[in-house]
This record gives sequence, C-alpha cells and structure tokens, in this order.
Amino acid sequence: MTSRPRLLVSIRNADEARAAVNGGADIIDVKEPAAGSLGMASPATIAAVVDTVMQTTSKIPCSVALGELLELPKIAPSLPDAVRWLKMGLSGCRHHPDWRERWSRARETIRPHAAWIAVAYVDADAAGAPSIGKVLDAAIETRCSGLLLDTFSKTSGTLLDAVSLDELHKVTRTAQAAGLLVALAGRLRRCDLPTVLAVNPDVVAVRSAVCRGENRTSVMEESLVREFHAAMLDTV
Repeated sequence: MTSRPRLLVSIRNADEARAAVNGGADIIDVKEPAAGSLGMASPATIAAVVDTVMQTTSKIPCSVALGELLELPKIAPSLPDAVRWLKMGLSGCRHHPDWRERWSRARETIRPHAAWIAVAYVDADAAGAPSIGKVLDAAIETRCSGLLLDTFSKTSGTLLDAVSLDELHKVTRTAQAAGLLVALAGRLRRCDLPTVLAVNPDVVAVRSAVCRGENRTSVMEESLVREFHAAMLDTV
C-alpha cells in the first residue's frame, strides 16, 4: 500500500451520508445497524443515500451491505448503478458445505459483474461462519475486489480482541498480494489507530466510533467523523 488508508463511514440515511461526507469520509457505506453487523437498509434508503452522495462535489464511492447470505430475500434488491461495492455476511455458513456455491449464485443473481467485497468475521465461531482463511481463499478464487475483516457480534469486543496482530498482518499481506483491497472494521476506536494502521490496510471502516456515545444505533455526528479523520492523518 503506497497511499494513506481511506476512511469508510457506515451510515443509515441520507442525512448521515451528508454529514459523513462533510466530515471527511472517503467511502460511504450504506447499512442498517439495528439489523445486524451487515444489516441491509431499504432499497429506498439506499437510493436516497447514493443520490445524496452523487450530488455532493466529492462524489465519493459508495458501498452497500446486503445482510447475511442465508437471510437474503428471494427477490434481489434493486440497487443504484452508482454503487461501487457490494458485500454480504456469511454467518451460519460454516454449517452448509455448499456455502461457496450459494454465495456465488447470490452474487450472480444480485449483480453479476459487481465489485464484491468478501466478508470474513474474525469471531467466526460466534458467527458460525467460515474461517478467515477459507473466506480469503474463496475471495481470491472468485475474483472479489476486496476483503473486509469485521466482527459479527457488536457486544463482545473489538476486532483487536478477536484476532491476533500476527494474523491480521498475514491475512492483509496475502490479500493485497492477490490484488484485493483490505478493509478493517469491528468497533474500532481512535485509540486503536496506531495498531490498526501499522497493519497497512487499504480502508479503515467505522460506525460506532463516530456515533453519539459510541453507540452504533445512535446518531452519527459530523464532528466525530472529522475528529476520526484527523486522527488517521495524524497517525499515518
């Protein structure tokens, strides 16, 4: 990685998207935090957020969380063309030997040629998800655009509580060597930045750290995004 990591901010509506852009976010991620780690917002909300971001002078890229693979609706959601990246979780998939086939079929159904971000839950046991290594292998073999390392549980610790620094470094290097972007998430705080940025991710993703009271379901605040962004610049 030759440039500074980008700051991804997860937002739940158009007002939060505008605040995140004004606060210095480099990527806007649309999700509904009350619906889980990768809770999917309504199609109307996704469309409103993307439209809002595209109307700003920066027109920064947007990603969209689609929930968990095993909980996807039978009818594929309608998504704006301007969405850059898509992702879905793999919780519960450890118990389904055909999860890779299901994952591939879902991706083809939703948007065949989309840029997909594979999601590896670092608390894979709690999530009943495939291991980080298996998700990374599948991401490389199915030509994903990136890999997100995140926590499934938002009440049982942070990314750094669930995975060792050695493994973070190893996975990040392997993924980047294969051409994948690497994003780190999981209740990361400003005080975690020296440790997280030393791993050299391409993206640092936050929600709770920029919400009132560090509560991911409360209101995201522009001032907190600005403070987090400034802390990233100071740490690099």
